[in-house]
Amino acid sequence: MNSSDEEYDATPDAYFEPYKRKKVSKEEQIYGDFGPDEPEPEVNIKGTAAPLNFVRSANSMAKASDQIKITESDPLVIGMDSDPEEPVSPQHTKPKLPKRFGSQTVGKTRKERDAEDKEQLYKESYGIGFKLLKLAGFKAGDRIGKEGTGILEPIIPHKRPDRLGLGVIKEHSVREKEKKSERAVTVNEEKPVKRWKIGSEEKVKRKVKWEEKQKLKNDFADYKKEFSAMHASRAKKSTMTIIDMTKPQTMVMGDMNAAAGKITKPLLQIKSYVQFYLDQCRNANKLLYSQTEEAKNNLTTYKYERETLTKDIELTQNELQDYQLFIALYKQASSKWSKSTLAELFNSFKQLFAANPQLYRTCSLPELSANLILARTKREFLKWPVSEVHNTVYLNAMQAVQEFFKETIPQPYGKDEVLQRFHAAQSENTLQKFMLYFLLVLEEAWIPVIVSYISNEWDPKEPELLIKLCEDWKTVVPQEVMLMLYEMSIGPRIEQAVSEWDPLTDTMPIHLWIHPWLPILGLNTLTHSIEIFMHKVMAALKNWDPRDDSAKIILEPWKTVVGEKAWSSVMRRCVIPKLAYLVEGLEINPAKQDIEPLKQLYLWIGLVDDIDLIQIMKDFFFPKWVDALDKWIQKGPNKKELHVWYKGWKDFIPKLIAENPSIQKYFAEALRLIQEFLK
Repeated sequence: MNSSDEEYDATPDAYFEPYKRKKVSKEEQIYGDFGPDEPEPEVNIKGTAAPLNFVRSANSMAKASDQIKITESDPLVIGMDSDPEEPVSPQHTKPKLPKRFGSQTVGKTRKERDAEDKEQLYKESYGIGFKLLKLAGFKAGDRIGKEGTGILEPIIPHKRPDRLGLGVIKEHSVREKEKKSERAVTVNEEKPVKRWKIGSEEKVKRKVKWEEKQKLKNDFADYKKEFSAMHASRAKKSTMTIIDMTKPQTMVMGDMNAAAGKITKPLLQIKSYVQFYLDQCRNANKLLYSQTEEAKNNLTTYKYERETLTKDIELTQNELQDYQLFIALYKQASSKWSKSTLAELFNSFKQLFAANPQLYRTCSLPELSANLILARTKREFLKWPVSEVHNTVYLNAMQAVQEFFKETIPQPYGKDEVLQRFHAAQSENTLQKFMLYFLLVLEEAWIPVIVSYISNEWDPKEPELLIKLCEDWKTVVPQEVMLMLYEMSIGPRIEQAVSEWDPLTDTMPIHLWIHPWLPILGLNTLTHSIEIFMHKVMAALKNWDPRDDSAKIILEPWKTVVGEKAWSSVMRRCVIPKLAYLVEGLEINPAKQDIEPLKQLYLWIGLVDDIDLIQIMKDFFFPKWVDALDKWIQKGPNKKELHVWYKGWKDFIPKLIAENPSIQKYFAEALRLIQEFLK
């Protein structure tokens, strides 16, 4: 505890005196309060000068007219120790300033001194505001207002925390006031507080702090007394007998005879010795029993280990015999492998696998068999005549290779069903291990032969041979390999043939040798070939005569292949302008009519959009047809011939065109001309 705490504990009233404080709070620095503690200065008795009073809010110096002149006969009031009604005579030869701030209080009562102190406190704390109130007749300690009904205490300013609004500060100040009032009430209820003069807010805080600390000290003193009393009561109850082990010990007699005094001292000593030896024997028996049980357990363990080792030895001997037999079979079979055929190799390795599957895998015979079969298959397939579709020898050989790998090469995770179920999610989209060897055989033996045939010997205009070959081998070759063959060999070969195709000279329609591949290769593989074909056709149609129906024969099968958008583009750019030109050159002659151009136009119904056909007839045929009818009527034709001509044209025009409303207008106009002629 430091010196300030000692003063606080000893004299709390002195602790709150303005000249006794040593620390200055932040609020005092902002709003002003008494200065730091200083030793009480001596007063110049002769009145040369008065001591200076330092105030933080004003920090002004006393004027010469305000200097205090005190003689030895003047009375002096010091602090609050004197009677409030009677003046106090001086008790010291050297008079001192009063402890409380203010002017000299000589010969004044306590109430007057308190009023002066309060007025001086208001003046120093509130500055110009208090001066203005004083000029209006206000006195310290009175309520403000004309009727004297205003507030009694001035409004104390509070510093606003950073980044908080006025509402938050207001709530915070109200909350602090409530806490202080509650704390003051509790302190007053527990212990009566002495009369305390109203001071600043910091004084109230220190007073409350001192009272709380006093309460804690009192509580601790009470607890210490209770603990001491409880400890003393327990010490009385717990009595302990202490045996001095440095002196000869006296035997404790616990039986009835010893209590009666019938047993002599030597007999008691013998009894204690016997009891000691009995205890030693019991301990020895317990140790011997535990050792016997441990030996039995060890014997059981040794027997079990002996049986296990015996079984292991027998198993190892059997494995050794199997290994020797397997080695003998392997030497016998390997001596014939260099001259064996593909079928003989299959039988030889199957026998080794049947003899001991575990040793077959341990000795890496699956890899050895794959290498030997690969070399033999590669050599055999070099003689394969691919063009002989009905020759199934090589197809059967490849099927035999596939079956052999399925039988002799283990699965990825063995035969354990638990492991297979555990790894099912991982092996779901992967090939089994035997497929790796089979794919290696296909890559080295089958694919080079078939690719060479497609690139050098196969004619794309004869697709039936290769299509049948692919259908036969689809049952053996995996789908991934077939797709690779389509995309890497057959598709490019067809594209090359389309590039070499000439629509003006080739008599064979191109769809006859491309469309059969659509179900097999798919439209995506043939997309580039179809684009080349369409470009060639559009180039040829620039010089096309609409009376030639070869263009229709070439284009008609491709309508469902190229797509509606591409088809409409070709028709409107290359075909419709030619057909319109053909109809435009048609001459309407009732005596001898040529209808061949219209027949060529009607051939494109279903290929050209109906709207385009109707537009051609509307623009290039029916205006000429109505005009020819009008000229013929003016010449006075035969009524029967006129009727036959009109009916013949109406029946010759297809219903698709004749039923259109825009075409019906032309028929109505022709009928009107005929009726006027008949009238």
